[in-house]
Amino acid sequence: MDHRSFQRLLRRTVLIPVALLLLLTATLVVEIVGLTTSFGWVDHTDEVIANARQLMRYMIDMESELRGFYLTGDQSFLDAYNSDKEGVPERLALLDRLTSDNPGQQRLLRQLRDLHLRWIQYSEQLLRQPGGRSLSSQQFTAGKELMDQVRSKQREILDAEQHLHEVRYHRATLLSKVVVATAVALSLITVLLLFTLTRRELVALSSTYDKHLK
Repeated sequence: MDHRSFQRLLRRTVLIPVALLLLLTATLVVEIVGLTTSFGWVDHTDEVIANARQLMRYMIDMESELRGFYLTGDQSFLDAYNSDKEGVPERLALLDRLTSDNPGQQRLLRQLRDLHLRWIQYSEQLLRQPGGRSLSSQQFTAGKELMDQVRSKQREILDAEQHLHEVRYHRATLLSKVVVATAVALSLITVLLLFTLTRRELVALSSTYDKHLK
């Protein structure tokens, strides 16, 4: 074996293990990035659910506060009502941004916004007629039906998001198992290849060295 062949053999002995380790590292990095992204979507869904529940609390509290002020005339009820009323548009806008990737949720949010605006019109009418006797039973019933529709639409949004959460969590959990299995399998394959190739190259290198000594 000439000097050039000896140098090639020496380079293979060093470069093959390095190349295999780099390949293993790149594969694991890609899978970990995918896993991180998948769990990021799970966190995103949790954020949507939390904000949807906060929106529901605002709207339900507004109904209770409106009723309390209408029946008692206590200003604290009206103050709380106005505070929650200001929070609803902000929460709706936030949910609109968070669900920009989901046309189905966007449609439900538009419907919820329309129902809420109709209920606000009803509540403003009620506030202009304090005393409990100015509104007919039909008007009270109309307000209750509107709020029932609001609650129903809120439940639709939450149910859809919770289903999406389950799907995304299941996908992320499955991907995490795949990453672990892939890491173990690739590590074993890499070790086996390193052992086999390195042993072969070292045997060849040792044989060449012995020949040169002789």
